[in-house]
Amino acid sequence: MAADFGIEAGACIPEAVFCTDGATLLRSHIDRPITAPASAGREIHELGARHSAASGATRHLGGVQCPCDVASDRSERWEGRMNAARVRSPKPSPWRNPFGIALVAYYLVMAVVGLLIPDDILEVHAWARDFSDFMASVVPQIDRITALNIKPDVNRFYFSALWATIPALFGILLLNIYRARSALEKVWDASLIRVLLSMCGLALMFGWTQYLWLVEPSMHLSGLLFGTSIGRSFLSQLVFCIAAVFCLAGLMVWCLGWVRGYIPRSNKEQRDA
Repeated sequence: MAADFGIEAGACIPEAVFCTDGATLLRSHIDRPITAPASAGREIHELGARHSAASGATRHLGGVQCPCDVASDRSERWEGRMNAARVRSPKPSPWRNPFGIALVAYYLVMAVVGLLIPDDILEVHAWARDFSDFMASVVPQIDRITALNIKPDVNRFYFSALWATIPALFGILLLNIYRARSALEKVWDASLIRVLLSMCGLALMFGWTQYLWLVEPSMHLSGLLFGTSIGRSFLSQLVFCIAAVFCLAGLMVWCLGWVRGYIPRSNKEQRDA
């Protein structure tokens, strides 16, 4: 029988499983003196794989499964797990999120507003001066941007308009967070030290956007952010207004987690584990 597989007699090989016609298996005995050339094992494996594909039968001998069947079963199990993962977690399209689209629309609309503001708006329109003074009494950032003396009238009115529309932006952002509330489980599972560090970072970022620490009018970056229409409309809005609202939303989510007991309960479960 060994000659049928091209194996010459003369030495011993380890115990192995050989596939023949899909139903019969031969296993060599360790004490049987036979010699196998280097290509014999590969030829036997290829022959077994062909018979396995033709018969579709699972073959065992003494509780040992044929290597070709083992590889096939592993491949099928891996493919099944991958297909199940794709079914369970399809990637949602960002264009199906109405609140995300609303955030982008808000940003673009306010950028266009910044591009259209004339340089002499506070000199020509009394209502613009009254409106800017009222908003500056509520938001300390506006007076500090005006004090930079980089196109003060335009920046004063533009940031007043931005902060006047903040309630709409804040509402859109909260609705977007509520829609993705399942992702907040990562926040609840975080350690207390990590959460405190994150919240301190958000608080410092918000304070910087309001009081403009280390922002000097002589800096080239300040001239880009406040002295040009493009920088003011697209960059300053993003850094000093939208980023500040995101920081507020993050602080609110953290406080909500403590008030509702999600974070303390998660920390207790981690300690008990």
